[in-house]
Amino acid sequence: MSKQLVPTKRRFANVADEIEYVYQKVVFWFCRRPEGAQARRYSTRLKKLLGRDETIPGSIFGEECWSLVFDVEGDYRRAIRHRENEIRLIRRLHEITPKEQRDLVFGWYDFSDLSNRLNVLADLYKQIGRTERAARILRESKALCARHGIPFDGEDILQELLSDTSRNGQNTHATPRRNIAQQKS
Repeated sequence: MSKQLVPTKRRFANVADEIEYVYQKVVFWFCRRPEGAQARRYSTRLKKLLGRDETIPGSIFGEECWSLVFDVEGDYRRAIRHRENEIRLIRRLHEITPKEQRDLVFGWYDFSDLSNRLNVLADLYKQIGRTERAARILRESKALCARHGIPFDGEDILQELLSDTSRNGQNTHATPRRNIAQQKS
């Protein structure tokens, strides 16, 4: 997604189409241009829509949407639960995909997407003061990137977390919000 505002849309083919549109709006206002009121407005709308679509429960995209909704609301523990489910589902998809279908599946969720989700999960753990856990997840993301020859976007945050945990031991308080990674575009 570009850093420009998602064009306004008033008609939708179905609930799934509207969910995708509102999701993009939440990502823009929460991750790209953090403006709480706009993000909360679209997040509230997304939360209502998620309950109306039968394809959402248990889907990768559904878990991503729920995590984003709870992240906007500041309910980091629920956001973590959904982000972890999303990561588990992406890993499972990678495991079960036959070699001849990898290009198609990896067009949806490749290793850079998995790394991105790990970085976001680390940020959520950082928000609840679990900096050692956040650092562990970022190291996992970094190793994944190294194995697959893709850039790792969280090095500066990883170093910051490592210096915080070595200086203070386990950090027991939440730190101010700082986006580690951008949401999937």
